[in-house]
Amino acid sequence: MNITITSMEYRRDNGPFGIERHGYTATYSRDGYSYSVSQLEGEQPGWGIDSMLGPYSHPHFVHSFGERPARPVPADIAAELNTHRDAARTVRLNNAPALIAAVPSLLTAHDYTSLTLPALVVALLIPAEPGWWTVERVGLFDTGPFGSYESRPLTADSDATRSVALIIYPDTTTRDRHEELVRQLDVEFDGLGIPLGASYTATSSNPGAPVWSLDNRRRLGTVPTLTTPDNPIFQLETPVTAQPLPLTTTAR
Repeated sequence: MNITITSMEYRRDNGPFGIERHGYTATYSRDGYSYSVSQLEGEQPGWGIDSMLGPYSHPHFVHSFGERPARPVPADIAAELNTHRDAARTVRLNNAPALIAAVPSLLTAHDYTSLTLPALVVALLIPAEPGWWTVERVGLFDTGPFGSYESRPLTADSDATRSVALIIYPDTTTRDRHEELVRQLDVEFDGLGIPLGASYTATSSNPGAPVWSLDNRRRLGTVPTLTTPDNPIFQLETPVTAQPLPLTTTAR
């Protein structure tokens, strides 16, 4: 197989009769032919061929974006398109402030429409390539007591093996109460086999807001500005998902 992928983007379109079409569109060339293909929401891992042009741009057939039924893209080419798609939409976060900055996009990617403060955000993680964890799903809760009533719907049928907690709370004087909430989370998720790896708090997810570790009370910096692609996949570097070493140690 020898293809050249020349474009890949997420597209939202209104088809005939007002039917919305959401998904990826891509173009690639192979053996002198050019193809426009699409993968609508729910069609993964397959792709459909929207148009095919021969040498000198001779049209063999031309359809609009996402028109179905469509000729399927061969499986080996679809696999390469999927690899390219995931690379284009992956956002890698290597520190806690960047993770806090990603909270609005994380919630949108997992079908939440708004963030009302104060809030508890729990991310469930699955191993990716060495040194990285992919966010499988997230849950949004208030900052009250946490138990099985809250955790069971989030963790049902999950393949996660680690979790991270984020508490977004404008009042920094309530950190002791946050640490009690983290202890509840630790007990609950450890019992589910999805141990809590790390916990962080910030006054907001807006740029410039201060960020702390709830595991050792260390200030970690401020929330940066973060731009994310459409339909992102979020990955966390392993140190972001693990409890930090104590600030001080005793020599023995």
